[in-house]
Amino acid sequence: MKRYRFRLESVLRVRRAQEALAVAALQQANAAVVAAARHVGERVEVLHSLPAPAGVQPRRDFTASTQRRLAAAAATSSARADLALVRGVAAERSQLWNLAAQRVAVLEHVDEHRRTEHSHELQREEERVVDEVVTAAYRRRTKDTPA
Repeated sequence: MKRYRFRLESVLRVRRAQEALAVAALQQANAAVVAAARHVGERVEVLHSLPAPAGVQPRRDFTASTQRRLAAAAATSSARADLALVRGVAAERSQLWNLAAQRVAVLEHVDEHRRTEHSHELQREEERVVDEVVTAAYRRRTKDTPA
């Protein structure tokens, strides 16, 4: 009997490579999420570290202080928007990875099923050979023995 060979092995190799690329893309996206979250934290710290205007002060100082706070708030808002964007990319890449993993799993399941079928066919073939040997030996014995 022939040795087992999965006819879709080349497709399975490609699917596994696609899954590996999807995993790498997801890891990259997750790293970007971590970096963006860290950046948001830094921007929030800067915003909270700025002193609030206190008391009466010259207009120039008040305007400069207000401008710094507005700029820090805008930077914080921008960092939060960037974080939302990279989280969306990470979610999309997670879905792509799930799809790639499902494709691999389906082919692996087909391969496993075919291996099992092949194994059963080998077993049936072995049983046929044994049956033929036993039957032939019995016929020789019964032919050689006088009745």
